[in-house]
Amino acid sequence: MVDQTDLEILYYLNKDPQVSNNWLSNKLEVSPATITYRISKLKKEKYILGFSLIVNWSKLTPSYQAYLIQIQVRNTASSNFLTELLSINFLTKVYHVAGVYNYICETIPISNLSLKTLTEFFSENQILNFQLIPILNSNQDIGTEVNIEGEAVDKLYCPECQSTMSGRGFVREVQPNHLMAFCCENCYEEFKSKYANLFV
Repeated sequence: MVDQTDLEILYYLNKDPQVSNNWLSNKLEVSPATITYRISKLKKEKYILGFSLIVNWSKLTPSYQAYLIQIQVRNTASSNFLTELLSINFLTKVYHVAGVYNYICETIPISNLSLKTLTEFFSENQILNFQLIPILNSNQDIGTEVNIEGEAVDKLYCPECQSTMSGRGFVREVQPNHLMAFCCENCYEEFKSKYANLFV
């Protein structure tokens, strides 16, 4: 069972996995030993599965292009279609979604040859329809899920009142594995009442 301090540790580590235990202890007003113990416990209990690497793909040669791919699958599609889709090594994310399209995928920047391999895979698996959308900008500063340095956490904005966050903030789990920080409990309650469908 996690408490408020655990949620805050998860929130800040999600924003910057390299943030130091000393920074967290100052931010959360607990001892560094407490931070070390809690992170170890969160790992042991599988709340933390690992830390991810953020690659600056824009440094790659312009002959490589990243894509979002929307896929509409036939009802008769092979039952192991998803397994085969997940085995494609240049897909970084695969989402099963509601709507006209069944899946949305994101690729790393790929060559034309890899793109040809991907479209051939779709043809072989009797995909009803798919759409390739080139990713023009993957700037991490766009939207609410920003990747920031630990020292910049105070510059976050409350999603409800848009005021600059200061101090510890008020962290809540909105959906499984998705934490949001608010400036106060009132803003959290207001946000929750407006967007009740987001909450578990």
